Amino acid sequence: MRLFNNIAEKIIDGWMATLVAQQPPVVVFKNITRQQRSWGARDRKLFGKGLYDGIRWYRKYLHACELEMATDRQAFKKMLICWSLIENIKLPEDIAPDEMEQKKLLKNIELNNHFRAIKASIPDWLDQLGATYYKTEWDKECEAFNETAPLIIRANTLKTTTEALKKRLLEEAQIQTQVVADIPAALLVESSKNLTTLEAYKRGLFEIQDANSQQIGHFVDPQKNQLLIDVCAGAGGKSLHLAALMQNTGQIIALDKYAAKLERLHARAQRNGVKNLKIETNNDAVFYKNHTQKADIVLIDAPCSGLGVLRRHPEHKWVMNPQRIEDIRHIQQDILVQNAELVKPHGTLFYATCSIFPNENQEQIAAFLKTPIGLQFALDQEKTFLTHQTGHDGFYISKLTRNRF
Repeated sequence: MRLFNNIAEKIIDGWMATLVAQQPPVVVFKNITRQQRSWGARDRKLFGKGLYDGIRWYRKYLHACELEMATDRQAFKKMLICWSLIENIKLPEDIAPDEMEQKKLLKNIELNNHFRAIKASIPDWLDQLGATYYKTEWDKECEAFNETAPLIIRANTLKTTTEALKKRLLEEAQIQTQVVADIPAALLVESSKNLTTLEAYKRGLFEIQDANSQQIGHFVDPQKNQLLIDVCAGAGGKSLHLAALMQNTGQIIALDKYAAKLERLHARAQRNGVKNLKIETNNDAVFYKNHTQKADIVLIDAPCSGLGVLRRHPEHKWVMNPQRIEDIRHIQQDILVQNAELVKPHGTLFYATCSIFPNENQEQIAAFLKTPIGLQFALDQEKTFLTHQTGHDGFYISKLTRNRF
């Protein structure tokens, strides 16, 4: 495979935007590919691979290039050479290394395999955190972080069934899918096509949602005609799933402090045919006063480090650090205490994150249960979904029941 100058330069642009300026790679990919009108599908695919490989394997490439960090184009050009050697991609002549440089890089790449943090391309603090909590399991989870994430969709049972959707995708776009064991409505997609352009998607027959994210909805297990408050709803993937599980009965109130995300949820809800969803942006003191002890279920899908979804978001390794995680932990505890008040007597509180680490999960619940409001709750169940065990994204969820007043 040959890499031409234009794509090579744009890969370096993308690395500088994501790894130095810390822009989201999905935004960087869209911005750069939109500007390159002459690129075909192959060019976009190669650019995307280079962009995400550099983010995923950043530390590994730095070590091979004998760099502490990369901040300028010259350093990222060295990384590009390293990437091309590993992926067997032929570089333009003005970038290609001479024989001596090539041998040196290949030797350094081989040495990477002797150090877990470098081999897995993670910061030392993350390696230490994982080894502390997971011991021998950590090696397997590190390997899973760097595997390609499967593409999973959820059949919208308000409009279709899993089998009907499976047949529709095959007939409409020749897309093969497989049922995901033990997860109702989940399908594994065996295609790289842009699913959001399909008529089936536009008609709201499915949503793109990881299998373990769908597990959260089944763990919550909402019943018909309940009042459910989704506290950190975001763009609403879980809200939409919960609405389908409730068969459009009762009411779901979706809260989030980011209005733009809730606007996306509104559009998605209309496309999905969801009718029991209320989007509430005015979640101020008046809202909490009016809804205190009213909800059958409160779901807190809390802001977190995102260190359970590194296969999809490898950039989280480089934007997170221990201090930032500590700051997030304070936010998580505040959200727990504030929103626990919404749970009615004998109602349930669910706390979820897309982190796999107990400092954001089990330890947070233990701390919450010692607070004045937490003393009114009991922990019923908790579960951590690890990527190497499930084959899907890493998540945590716990269920607490309000049982003392």
